[in-house]
Amino acid sequence: MALPMVAVTMLDASAEQVSLLAAAVWLPALLVGLPAAVAADRLPARTSAFRR
Repeated sequence: MALPMVAVTMLDASAEQVSLLAAAVWLPALLVGLPAAVAADRLPARTSAFRR
């Protein structure tokens, strides 16, 4: 949340630039988190660290 505020106040970023920056902040979590969740879901319950 602080990164878009810094972009606006210090760099005079436009609304489009701030929205792209906000999307870029969430992108690594989506690219890593979703495939990791799918991989963990496909593992048998005995081999994963979390049991249901």
